[in-house]
Amino acid sequence: MNYSHDNWSAILAHIGKPEELDTSARNAGALTRRREIRDAATLLRLGLAYGPGGMSLREVTAWAQLHDVATLSDVALLKRLRNAADWFGILAAQTLAVRAAVTGCTSGKRLRLVDGTAISAPGGRQR
Repeated sequence: MNYSHDNWSAILAHIGKPEELDTSARNAGALTRRREIRDAATLLRLGLAYGPGGMSLREVTAWAQLHDVATLSDVALLKRLRNAADWFGILAAQTLAVRAAVTGCTSGKRLRLVDGTAISAPGGRQR
């Protein structure tokens, strides 16, 4: 995944304006304090680096500090991401709705999202 500032600007342009993100994050309870994470766009960036970006919590916090995105511990990031889970769901739903309207794929077909996560015990085999 490309974590450059230019790439982030392009991603953010597709998701929404920073002011709209701040409002929706506040309304969803995802952005209540602004000490370590300045705004909703930063919270989203950290969430994307951790989730689809494939970084561990420690890797995300190290990367964020190195690139002046945010300075916080891995435990603090985990708490912030947990509080933002509903907001991330809202953003995903809004993005899918816009995409469906643009492509016209709402013609009676249903979209089903499936979690493909495979969880196994440490040292166990995944099926």
